[in-house]
Amino acid sequence: MKWSEVETMHFVEFYSGRECLWKKSSVNYRNKNMRKAAEEDIANRMEKDGFGVAELKQKIKIMRTTYNQEAFKVEKSKKSGGKPDDIYVPTVKRKQGLLEEQVNEEPSPNLSQIPIRPSTSKTCSRVESTSKTGSRVEAGSKNKKARIEALTVAVAEVRKVQETITSESISEHEAFGKFIAASLNKLPPADSIMAQGEIQRVIQK
Repeated sequence: MKWSEVETMHFVEFYSGRECLWKKSSVNYRNKNMRKAAEEDIANRMEKDGFGVAELKQKIKIMRTTYNQEAFKVEKSKKSGGKPDDIYVPTVKRKQGLLEEQVNEEPSPNLSQIPIRPSTSKTCSRVESTSKTGSRVEAGSKNKKARIEALTVAVAEVRKVQETITSESISEHEAFGKFIAASLNKLPPADSIMAQGEIQRVIQK
């Protein structure tokens, strides 16, 4: 059963607010109990029959794979040396979606201040708005409306791309690998060698 746009938007809000699930610099990123509690909390708040932690992880994997595929297409079109008008325009706007946050492990300005629905469970920190009084409240209200509108558009685009994924789609790791390869090809030789060394060092840990 396909998700509605509202359901997908809520899922994006809930997940992006749980930094321990995706942000490596979070103090709770390696806290298994905290991560498990956050995943269970999101699954429960979605209130969907048959949607648990396993389904949540699969949903995020699909989103990441979709983003990597789009990013690879952009890099490939740039590398081809065509005119600016020939560069591939991603279906998912990289600066507005959850996908870039997951890949780069840093929240974008648009999503980092989206208020999350109150929850009584003790999960990892949630990103919330802090505007309280005076002009800050008024400005915060306008900014909130703009952020929600941008998020709604981004969610619709994510859903559209997800529906186009077929059995021939490359895996998340393959897409990311090609993206890294394309990025290395753009670096000067010396920088490329250093970057490869760093990647090898991390992988061999």
